[in-house]
This record gives sequence, structure tokens and C-alpha cells, in this order.
Amino acid sequence: MVGNLLSLGKREGIDQSYQLLRDSLDLYLAMYPDQVQLLLLQARLYFHLGIWPEKVLDILQHIQTLDPGQHGAVGYLVQHTLEHIERKKEEVGVEVKLRSHEKHRDVCYSIGLIMKHKRYGYNCVIYGWDPTCMMGHEWIRNMNVHSLPHGHHQPFYNVLVEDGSCRYAAQGK
Repeated sequence: MVGNLLSLGKREGIDQSYQLLRDSLDLYLAMYPDQVQLLLLQARLYFHLGIWPEKVLDILQHIQTLDPGQHGAVGYLVQHTLEHIERKKEEVGVEVKLRSHEKHRDVCYSIGLIMKHKRYGYNCVIYGWDPTCMMGHEWIRNMNVHSLPHGHHQPFYNVLVEDGSCRYAAQGK
């Protein structure tokens, strides 16, 4: 059954295919944690979406331990993931964001609030926010952010979901 979900998630043109692929990979790897090809797919997916670069490095280290023959693919992703982390450090300095500041007037929810996502129905807690989407253009395109009423020009929240995953969710109105 999980294999079928993986196949559906790999198909293009299906709404939320990246989310389905992420979820089915997580489930499959929970049952079979040493499947090198699926671990590599998971690392590539996370890298492509621009999420959890530190987890990508952990996955790649695990792959290298399991199968040293994967050195080429692993080395390539390690190099680009480290470059991504360095760029993020340079782009983002430490900034204290106050909801009370005029430029953050559209941010409706506070850190620590427990919420239920309107569209997907999962329960989560907010642990961070951005006044607009701070993800890269590729992530914005892949997650179809442009189809939202306010696109990427609205607050986005870092949320911890009840299943233990972390997500980046638009505020919506």
C-alpha cells in the first residue's frame, strides 16, 4: 500500500504530490529505514523543496554509511546543501520581529497558539512566522503558492504538526 502511495506521489500533475511523496516516504522509511534509494529520494526531495537542510545532511551521512558506492550522488548533494546553508546564514541576520510593529500588521497569530489548518485539518502549534513567504522561488512554484488569494505576499507560519513534522503554512484569510 505504501508503495502505491509512493508511486502516486512521484507522478506529476497531481495536487499536493510533493506532500503525498513526503508523507509516503516518511512512512515507508519508518518501516524500512535502510532503503538507500528511498533515502536518496527523500534527501533530494527535501533539498529540492528547500526544507530541513540539516536533516538532508543527516540522511546523506546515513546513506554513505549504508552504501559507500553512492559517494558521487551523496557528495554532490552534500556540497550543494552546505552552500544552501551558508547562503541562508548570509541572507538572514538575527532580527527580532515584533507583531506590534507597523510592517507586521498583517500577522494575525502568535507563537505558541495551537491551531487547526483550515484546508488540511491537521492540528499544529505555531513556533515562528514571517511577514511574507521567505522560501525560494522553486519552493513557491512547487507548492503552488501563486494560487493563494494573496500569493506569497501574506504571513507564513512555521508550525509543528501533531504527527511530529514541521511545515510552513500560509495565513490565509
